[in-house]
Amino acid sequence: SKRFNDETNFQNFYRSLAYKLSKVPAYDAIMAADDNALSFVLKHQQELFNNQPIVFFGVNNIALAKKQKSNPWVTGVIESIAIHETLDLMNNLHPEAENIIALVDGTPTSQANLKAFYKAAVAMGLNTVSHLSTVQLSFEELYNTLKNFQKGCIFLDLSVLKDKNGKILDFGESIELIKQNLSCPLYTLW
Repeated sequence: SKRFNDETNFQNFYRSLAYKLSKVPAYDAIMAADDNALSFVLKHQQELFNNQPIVFFGVNNIALAKKQKSNPWVTGVIESIAIHETLDLMNNLHPEAENIIALVDGTPTSQANLKAFYKAAVAMGLNTVSHLSTVQLSFEELYNTLKNFQKGCIFLDLSVLKDKNGKILDFGESIELIKQNLSCPLYTLW
């Protein structure tokens, strides 16, 4: 769903899954891995998974996860990221840093992590935080921008898998290309 994040793919997946589910006995439970999967099963809970237990995991959207407390058929666990601890480590290892810059894309996971980043920064009293997003930048524009940063900045990759043009990279490719174009320290939560 992250690589082919468009309505045509979702409709095709829905039709295929609906067909398959109509041909087999109901499953004992439905497992939904990550934010997009949870959103899909919730959107289609009544028609595809009616009266079936749904268990989610690896979800970053805490508000959506907590909202399921009122849904008797849904339970699960959120993906716990060590954002406070990572920011604390970054500050301790780089006390001279003037700015902490998060790198994000527009995926639900990345946007949820960005909210957690700013919330943690406020709680920790960090005033010099910002972000760069591939919602507004292509990968090439991001890499050219990163080349301009010198000492005084540290970066936190919160997930940069999709750019403004819809180009998709896997996590390994993304982190490698960021590292190739950045001379400042780079951290990630994973």
